Amino acid sequence: MKIVYQYKKRMSINKFAEQNGFVMEIVERDNPKLSRFYAHFKNVESKDGCILSGEFGNGDTPEEAIVNYANSISGKLLVLHAGNPKKRKEIYAPILN
Repeated sequence: MKIVYQYKKRMSINKFAEQNGFVMEIVERDNPKLSRFYAHFKNVESKDGCILSGEFGNGDTPEEAIVNYANSISGKLLVLHAGNPKKRKEIYAPILN
């Protein structure tokens, strides 16, 4: 029997950001009851059907927040500059690590 595997593309979040010109924003929170940091790509939202939503990752360190964010956007359709028709760009994220 011949088996053909079709794996999803995988990439580091750093390489994905560089290839697409994304800027990672890391914000430190004031509220001690929440994770200390959250991370997200600037001006990027995820799209599910016709619904846009802001994704972000949480963590006690900036690195943890980035890893959490990578997991939350992996395999999703991302929209850069959703509100600007001239700059809007849609990109499928690979499996990010």
